[in-house]
Amino acid sequence: MLNRLSLLLVATIFSSDRAMSSSPFKPIVVFGDSHLAVGVPARTKLVMDFLEGLPGYTDHIIILGDLFDFWLGAKHLLLPDFAEVLDKLRALTDQGVRISLIPGNRDFLLDDHFVRRTGVDLMDDYQDIDLAGKTIRLSHGDLLCTSDWRYRIWRTVVRNPLVKAFIACTPLFFTRWMAVQMRRVSQSEVKQKNLQGLGFQEAAASEVMQDNAAALIVGHAHFPHTKTIHVKDDEKTFYVCGDWAEIGIYMTLEVDGIFYHVFPSSDREVIDVQHFTEWIALDDRHRIDPAPYLEKFQAASGS
Repeated sequence: MLNRLSLLLVATIFSSDRAMSSSPFKPIVVFGDSHLAVGVPARTKLVMDFLEGLPGYTDHIIILGDLFDFWLGAKHLLLPDFAEVLDKLRALTDQGVRISLIPGNRDFLLDDHFVRRTGVDLMDDYQDIDLAGKTIRLSHGDLLCTSDWRYRIWRTVVRNPLVKAFIACTPLFFTRWMAVQMRRVSQSEVKQKNLQGLGFQEAAASEVMQDNAAALIVGHAHFPHTKTIHVKDDEKTFYVCGDWAEIGIYMTLEVDGIFYHVFPSSDREVIDVQHFTEWIALDDRHRIDPAPYLEKFQAASGS
C-alpha cells in the first residue's frame, strides 16, 4: 500500500506537466543487472526476448550497469556467448533506439570497442534525465555502498590504468577463465555483505540528492523496492530496480509516473514492490517470487 501511495505521489507531480505538451511521449525503459554470463544461455534468451519487444514501444533504453556478469576488455567481444546480444543492441541502435549504459561494478571495462560494435552510449556514474520538467537521477548504485571498504579498495585498484593495461594484454582464454572465477567468488560475497548490512547507505543516497533531483534510480542490489530519502527538510524517493534471474524486473519512466514491470508479461503489467520508510539490510526474503508471474504468462500465452 505504501508503494502505491509513493507511485501515486510521483504520478501527481508529473501529470501536471502532461497537458503542457501535445507531442506523444514514449516510455523510457530502464533495466540493469542482467549479468549475462558465459555458459548461462537461459538468461541470455530472457534478455533477448525482452529486447525484441522494445522497438516501437520506446525510443530510449537506459541500462543501469552489469549487463554482463563480467566484461574484461575488448576480447570479450569475441566470446560466442555474447554475440547474439551484441547483434541485438546494434540492431536496436540502427533502428534509431537510443541506448545509454552506465557501467556497473562487473562491466566497468566496457570501452570504445563496445561502443563501435553496438552503437550504445557509455555514460558517467550518474546520469540525469528530464522527465516532464523534473530531474530523475540514475546510477548503477555501487557508489552508495560507502561502508563496504573492501569493495571501495577493489574498485580503485581495478580501475587503475596499469591494471586495465594488464587485462588488455591477457589472452582470451585467460580472461574467460578469470571471469568465471570472479563470478564464483562474488556470489558468495554478496550474500555475506547483505547480512552484514554493507549495502546502500542512506547518508550517501541523501548526499547524491542534495540538489534539485526529484528521484534517484539505481540497480546493484537486485531486490526491487523503494525507500524514503530524507534530504534536509524534504522527503524524496529512492528506487531500486531488480535483476534478471528467472524473470526480469524493469522500470518505465513515463509522464505520469515511474513504474515497475515484470518480464515475461503479455500486457506489460505494472507491479507493486515493497516500500520502506526505514533503511534495512535486504536478503532473499525480499526477492520477488517469480512463480506467480511465470504461471500467469504461461496461462495467457497458452504455453
